[in-house]
Amino acid sequence: MDLLISLFYLSGYAQIANISTTTEEIINDTERSTYIRDYLTYLSFAIRKGADVRGYFVWSLMDNFEWISGYTVKYGLCHVNFKSLKRTPKLSAKWYSKFIKGYEQIEMASEDLPKYMVS
Repeated sequence: MDLLISLFYLSGYAQIANISTTTEEIINDTERSTYIRDYLTYLSFAIRKGADVRGYFVWSLMDNFEWISGYTVKYGLCHVNFKSLKRTPKLSAKWYSKFIKGYEQIEMASEDLPKYMVS
């Protein structure tokens, strides 16, 4: 039985930021890191069951302007300071980089996140 949901997958995690959210809180995005890890775990289960997965994309590379919510929702792997345009990789960017490089065990910067075994 061929399972075909879609050939390419995209996932995004919306981190809500308001005037009191600090840059440190935005950069230490443990929830996004966990979301991506869990998404990829379940995607790998689907592959093992026969799903034809040919690509995966994280939405988005950088924080951007969202039509409905403006700059208050952060989707990016990199934080963008929209005044200076400085880009800073978030915890999720560092985790995802190690994941796609095939590290066997990925250490998380936050104690809240368990280690993830890549198989």
